Amino acid sequence: MSTPVFCCGFECRRAAGPGHWSNWSSGGTKTIQATYARNGGYALRNQASAALQSYVAYTPGGYAYGVARFYLYFVSLPGADCPVIAQWYPNAGGNVLLGYTQSTSSLCLGPYGAQVAGPVVAAGVWYRIDLKADVHANPHLYDWQVDGVAQTQVSVAAAASTVYAFDLGSYDPYPSTFDIAYDDFVFSNTAADYPWGAGMIKGYVPTSDGTHSVT
Repeated sequence: MSTPVFCCGFECRRAAGPGHWSNWSSGGTKTIQATYARNGGYALRNQASAALQSYVAYTPGGYAYGVARFYLYFVSLPGADCPVIAQWYPNAGGNVLLGYTQSTSSLCLGPYGAQVAGPVVAAGVWYRIDLKADVHANPHLYDWQVDGVAQTQVSVAAAASTVYAFDLGSYDPYPSTFDIAYDDFVFSNTAADYPWGAGMIKGYVPTSDGTHSVT
């Protein structure tokens, strides 16, 4: 059985707050909107213009493993490299960035300047991104899949650590310009949950209340 510790499909239309996203940066333009939504009525749209910090962050609290799944949608393909459109942020060992390479129209993953190539992507398509961080020992190991297809594992020589945060969006010192929608995010600290696979996050809102008795 999967063991999620945080899920968000942006259906509640809330930004950061208790039990929700830990941080909602002031940079860039981030909106919870209905124009580009994969499931339900809403998704996050992040429009970063060379922004050093245009992200939403989940801070899990120091896990040795992190497993994340989300969907991303390029409203338009970036006109230049984007070093980071999502990232793992360990307490030690350096960040590992999911990025976009303009010359090949492809995703990439790894430390800044040493990212490994992933698949070609296009605008107007939802892609499922599955990620796992194992930072409990040296080396740190990062696995990833795009639409269920395994990509090249990333290995980073670093002492044992924990996952401090996972971010959707750009973060300094790696300015990126992009227009991306994100939806159906889920996070776990159980290595065996990788990969999450296809899924969606539904939001339910009561339409009435009443008096009930239980016997």
